[in-house]
Amino acid sequence: CPRGSRPGRPTPHRVLLSTMALVDNAAASGSLFREADEVIRTVTALTSDPPVPTAGGRSFEWVIETVERYQEQPVLLDPHLEDIVGPLMRAVRRLTVKGDTPEMRELMR
Repeated sequence: CPRGSRPGRPTPHRVLLSTMALVDNAAASGSLFREADEVIRTVTALTSDPPVPTAGGRSFEWVIETVERYQEQPVLLDPHLEDIVGPLMRAVRRLTVKGDTPEMRELMR
């Protein structure tokens, strides 16, 4: 048994590795980013052309507040970033092609 550890007790290193494995598994399944589906639905609805009303009147402010809560845990967001950022980038591209519109001015503020 490694020096400083007691038989039958997990070492701090083993506990850390076990915890990291649990977080990685949970992150891969998206289970720790509880609002993932609602964030993706909201972004998709708000960036559609024309925008579609969202459940509960959700807004981009709600999306930002929700995502910011996970700022210190980016591994939880990573599996969902493409689904969140993709619609945003398509909307920016669509508005850029349209040129100077009220929507573009609002987006760029």
